[in-house]
Amino acid sequence: SRAETAASRDVTTVFQLAQEDSWENVNLTSMSCEDRKNSTWITLQLTNSSLTAFPVCLPEVLETLDLSNNLLEEVNSTEIANLPQLRTLLLRQNCLQAVRWGSEALSSLQYLDLSFNKLSSVPSCHTSSLPNLRWLSLAGNPLTEIQPLAFSCYPRLQFLNLSATLLGQDDSKGIRESAFAISTSPHEARNRPENTINMLDLSGTFLEKSKSPDFPP
Repeated sequence: SRAETAASRDVTTVFQLAQEDSWENVNLTSMSCEDRKNSTWITLQLTNSSLTAFPVCLPEVLETLDLSNNLLEEVNSTEIANLPQLRTLLLRQNCLQAVRWGSEALSSLQYLDLSFNKLSSVPSCHTSSLPNLRWLSLAGNPLTEIQPLAFSCYPRLQFLNLSATLLGQDDSKGIRESAFAISTSPHEARNRPENTINMLDLSGTFLEKSKSPDFPP
């Protein structure tokens, strides 16, 4: 019931995003790589397509990509870096066990839905590879702990959904101190954009309490 509640809430948010554009559902297998790259798609929906790998040869002008309800097990930044205009990436209800952010600067990405996958930890990074990400959902993943600096590569994050995760289950450490910090170095933190999370959803978790310093200002 917890997952269903979080799911209905997330569906509403995603639907509002989708209304901004006219979705187009296409069959990529019937098109050549060149035809795909030369297309003028801005929004592309490839849901319920049994995809096991991130699609290739997509047009660079693409701004919104919906790959929800597929069979993807891994996504890496190299694949997304080929889409420099991508603002919205929806990967809801796949089989993702890993999302790897490399050194590529995915500067256009603002909305990322990773809800209801198999992620056991927040996707880690060593650089600010998603400098303009505003909206992130990890709802419904088997997260038991949020490590320090877990969101350091999302310095402009405003909305974070951790609902229906396993945080707090079996006396796990839950949200660790400095989980929302941008850096452990005061000098570096002053020279980076302030983390401005203003909506944090922890509904449907096992958390009973949290020290106030664990939460973003």
